[in-house]
Amino acid sequence: MGSHVSASPNRQTGREMSLKTRGVAAMAGTLGYELDVRTMTEDERAEARQQIEDYKRYYELIHHGTYYRLTDVEKNRDFAAWQFVSRDKRESLVSVVMLHAQSNPLFLRVRVRGLEENLRYSVDGSRETWEGSALMYGGLNLPAGCGDNQGIQFFIQAADGPAS
Repeated sequence: MGSHVSASPNRQTGREMSLKTRGVAAMAGTLGYELDVRTMTEDERAEARQQIEDYKRYYELIHHGTYYRLTDVEKNRDFAAWQFVSRDKRESLVSVVMLHAQSNPLFLRVRVRGLEENLRYSVDGSRETWEGSALMYGGLNLPAGCGDNQGIQFFIQAADGPAS
């Protein structure tokens, strides 16, 4: 699937979105850029370079892993989430776009899929680990108060050995 980061505001819809969110969404396919880089600030160019590096890092996972749609737009209007899991179930990339900000929201979490229930995993390189079953049935807490249309990614990686 072709997925490109376009200009903001978008020429067709007029929608404005952060470069981070556009990059998170475009990483669901063949990340590309469809905008005039001459109009980008140096910070935006640096962010785009980092997105490209992240995409290269996760390329095998995105293109050869199992894809899971984690939310249904008809049932969940707070956020959209999707996930890629490696064939050996040792790595996963979870992408989330917060759709609507709420004041004083309840804790929001996304339940992942496709992990080994008894394997321990770290999230984003944390020293703390969780069993796959905890991530799949309990879920990952989403940051509170991050606003409309904010993109978030979590990289989940197996720690050494099964849970004891």
